[in-house]
Amino acid sequence: MQHGNYQPDADARINWQIIRHLTPYLLESRYRVTLALVFLLLAKGAVLLIPFLLKQLVDSLDGQPSQALASALLAAIVLAYGAARFSNVFFAELR
Repeated sequence: MQHGNYQPDADARINWQIIRHLTPYLLESRYRVTLALVFLLLAKGAVLLIPFLLKQLVDSLDGQPSQALASALLAAIVLAYGAARFSNVFFAELR
């Protein structure tokens, strides 16, 4: 079922008619859309920074007893990352 009066164009990468059709609805809740985009960018940035954070934590471990906090933090981050990945796959399968 097609809504609206635009014609799909198979050759176009972005169908600007669809975006123009949706713009009035997005502008009604401009604050919420902006906030959602900001959180989306923050989440993507966090995903990109996790490997660098893990590298720093692993490099800081040198076997000293004072590194117990770094070891615990490393384990917590690895477990949280695994749980986040698992929940992502789990909820994708629920859809």
